[in-house]
Amino acid sequence: MLKPVLGVFSCAHPHRDAAGQVVRTFFSERTLGRYLRPFTRLDHVTQVRAPYDAPASARAPDDGAGAGATVSILHRCAAQSSDDARDGQPTDVATPPAEIVRLAVDDARAIDAAPHGSRVLHAEHAPAVALPGAGEIRVIAGSHRGRIGPVPAPARVDVWELELPSRAAVPVRSEANAPLAIAVLRGRLLINGDQEVSASHLVVLARAGTTAHIESLAPSTLVLIRGAPSVPAARDGAINRLDKPRKRPSLKQPLPRHPRKRSAP
Repeated sequence: MLKPVLGVFSCAHPHRDAAGQVVRTFFSERTLGRYLRPFTRLDHVTQVRAPYDAPASARAPDDGAGAGATVSILHRCAAQSSDDARDGQPTDVATPPAEIVRLAVDDARAIDAAPHGSRVLHAEHAPAVALPGAGEIRVIAGSHRGRIGPVPAPARVDVWELELPSRAAVPVRSEANAPLAIAVLRGRLLINGDQEVSASHLVVLARAGTTAHIESLAPSTLVLIRGAPSVPAARDGAINRLDKPRKRPSLKQPLPRHPRKRSAP
């Protein structure tokens, strides 16, 4: 059974954090973090300058969610020469910018973090699993086909980064009552055969169902997060209204009658 798409959310308008970095926030504790627990925030930070491992780059902003931990997936860009080589002299190589995918969880025990509450993982250190046909999955946390991610995580919790060429198809299995979301960093995707999304879109799927289908319409990079199955608590919010519509009070019920006060003689 397919997991229906509950909603597609855009983070096309970036903002700057306290460190002055350009950030696109896919979701936070105040928006969808409660529905996607244990994940409470997902940021895409671009143009990160050295030192890459500094806590300011790795740590997610405080969302009022209490103690938690952050894992950051670091992608180093290729070094660029600032000047051409002249007279056999070495060129000046500018420190290349990097990009970080920053994922926060609501409990420091969920992901084994560094003492300052964050952990930086270089993308090339994550095990890569080739997909049938083309493309690959980098296992950040959890496992896939026997390959275990370097970031410790609770059982049945997965964080994958997928690199897909154009026209690649990937079926994703998930347990019923488990949260599942797909963040598109770049490219274009078709979800479940009818929902087209592009860069800076977050796709949130229903807890019901066990399968989702991803097809790339262009070379694409995406982050897939999958939580452990649980019974969702009743909360207010757009996602909960989509998952389970609220009941409206019946108009057939008689209105309560209040006895009239008698005036004193």
